[in-house]
Amino acid sequence: TLCLIIQDERVLLSIKKLGRLGVGYWNGYGGTVEVEKGETVEHAVIREVEEEAGVTPRDIVKLGQVLYRFTPGNFRLEMHIYRAESFNGKPRESPEMGEPTWFSFDALPEAMWRGDRLWLPYVFSGTKFSGTIDHDENNNVIAHDIRVG
Repeated sequence: TLCLIIQDERVLLSIKKLGRLGVGYWNGYGGTVEVEKGETVEHAVIREVEEEAGVTPRDIVKLGQVLYRFTPGNFRLEMHIYRAESFNGKPRESPEMGEPTWFSFDALPEAMWRGDRLWLPYVFSGTKFSGTIDHDENNNVIAHDIRVG
């Protein structure tokens, strides 16, 4: 799961400090669905934002679903991407994520997953999308197919 908090044509991001993927990259907030506990994707995204940013997103809207494929190793990750325009609480740093920072849509940080730039404009505009993104071992996008709708 991944949630992007959007306000006034800005997005709230943090540098990932811990975890299996993306350490050192700016990202939204999210993580794994605890299926064994009966958790839904929607509950997982809210829980992860609370844990990682210290805020509770309100009125989340699912906009996208992307299958990330990584080579070598044939590792796959299905990402459910949500947008929230409001939240309760004050954003804060957590053990997993760095200090939350607002970025203008047209001034995003350089250190991000390269594939995210393919679908971020859809999140910013509130457009539904789906697709696949293939990355090599250096985080380069080697193929992609993102569709609106």
